Amino acid sequence: MKNVTHTPVLLKNVIDELKIKRDGVYVDATVGQGGHTREILKKGGKVIGIDLDTNQIERLRKEFPNNENLRLLQGNFADIKDIVTKLGINLVDGVIFDLGISFVQIADSKRGFSFKRREEFLDMRMSDEFEKTASDILEESSLTELEEIFSRYSEEIMSYEIAQKVVKKRKNIDEWRVKDLVECIENVKGTNERTKRRIFQSLRIKVNNEIANLESGLKGASGVLKKNGRLCVISFHSVEDRIVKRVCTEDKRLVSVLRKPIKGVKKFERSAILRVFEKI
Repeated sequence: MKNVTHTPVLLKNVIDELKIKRDGVYVDATVGQGGHTREILKKGGKVIGIDLDTNQIERLRKEFPNNENLRLLQGNFADIKDIVTKLGINLVDGVIFDLGISFVQIADSKRGFSFKRREEFLDMRMSDEFEKTASDILEESSLTELEEIFSRYSEEIMSYEIAQKVVKKRKNIDEWRVKDLVECIENVKGTNERTKRRIFQSLRIKVNNEIANLESGLKGASGVLKKNGRLCVISFHSVEDRIVKRVCTEDKRLVSVLRKPIKGVKKFERSAILRVFEKI
């Protein structure tokens, strides 16, 4: 994997809202390339970094050898409460979820995350712990199931028509590559990149069980936070943001600390939405 430095979107906002304490313990539940973790460590905090992607964890272990303030674990943030408890830690001062997929994962994984990498196999698994690839789902799902995946997770109004194209095309191929799904989308919506991005997003969400994992992870994060501890969540599309808002609003242990969520303003971060909650 290439050694690429990544600056997370809304980084300053997240670090400010966490109100980091020296020797406080923070969980970076989507540690990725370590952007948030580096800033917390600089401010004297201790970090538990979790990621599904083994490559991300191994790269950070090489960057931070023998750092006593950093623990890195490959795992699913849905299990955040169990992960923290097994480390012998009862409660933490803050938790971060950055739900975006990094450039390195798109560029180096070769798992078909981007609609622009036309020859890649449609795998889309963040980890080999997930049994079915995106290709499997496109091959095995019924027309109704495909429409539901596309409409629920991409909110594309022509999901049925795209699902029809998938069912027709799979009669002539053994395994799906990026170009095959792109062709199905283009046959319905032309070269519209927004639609391609959203359909690929919907398939990634399905493959990695992202909605159920997010719900479990948010509830677990609430359970491991100290009183007055902060939970920061950056989402990148309306499906995720609604889950975050609903789960955290229904949790009577949490209160929103922002009158309005913080939204990205720069071109590359305009889809980002930051919500911040505090444990009461």
